[in-house]
Amino acid sequence: MKIIFFLIATIFLIVPASIFLLMERQRSILEQHIQVMFGKAVEQRVFVGRNTALVAAGKIGTYLFRTKMFSTSNREALRRSLQKAGINDTNALPIFLGSKILCGITGGFVVFFLASSVSTPRIYLLSGAGIGFMFGMLLPDMVIARKRSSYLTKLKTGIPDMLDMLVICAEAGLNLEASLERVGEEMQFAHPEVNRELMLTMNDVRVMSDRDRALLNMGTRTGLPALERLATTLVQALRFGTPVRQALRILAIELRNDSLTAYESKAAKLPVFLTIPMILFILPSLFIVIIGPAVLSLMHQFKG
Repeated sequence: MKIIFFLIATIFLIVPASIFLLMERQRSILEQHIQVMFGKAVEQRVFVGRNTALVAAGKIGTYLFRTKMFSTSNREALRRSLQKAGINDTNALPIFLGSKILCGITGGFVVFFLASSVSTPRIYLLSGAGIGFMFGMLLPDMVIARKRSSYLTKLKTGIPDMLDMLVICAEAGLNLEASLERVGEEMQFAHPEVNRELMLTMNDVRVMSDRDRALLNMGTRTGLPALERLATTLVQALRFGTPVRQALRILAIELRNDSLTAYESKAAKLPVFLTIPMILFILPSLFIVIIGPAVLSLMHQFKG
């Protein structure tokens, strides 16, 4: 009876919360499109608003920072991990840490409640609560890891198109800052991840006094080798006075060749991956077709 009551209460809590978050997400996307239509800069932020869970997570994370449980290096490592997932908001790190604590407590409580309803021994009860707490603590890391993989994959897909457009802008006579801004505006719908990184780079170029450091941050922020090579190429071209369009054209050709090499490598591995399906599905069917009539003929002769 307790389990049924717990499931019903959970459903009544999760369903309205999910509907509310979906509505707020759609509202946020619509707001961003309206800002783009009127030429306003779209700020990258983690939605908090009236979401009590995110507000509580942010307060918990801020309190953890005040207690100095995390060193500066640990904070920077966590911030870089969130940046690789496309999350660059200032309050993202406290919310992430607070979410780990809340998910851990929720997981431990759920396992403890379910185990206590079936008369589990105390040692197993506490062990299960500890396992639920650890799983809840790891759940935000799994979500961020999945988002990071998706974000970097989409960003890597849009880099060749970005380089081609940068070459066109450079050949048209635009300087580096104007080229980056123009390409970012043109790719905001086709490749929003590329648009986000270029806009962040442009903000760094405007704010930071060292332009080379601002360009190099574009590669270190995501950790993608293609962006690191692009940033290094731009810095070297500006430092030594070489033509930017020539350097970008060479880099675009190199990245295209690297992509072609990667595809050829995957194609070469294809026969190895096809071996197991062929053994499990194709060969048995082939043996049945070839040997089946002879076996049936022998069985018929033995019966006769």
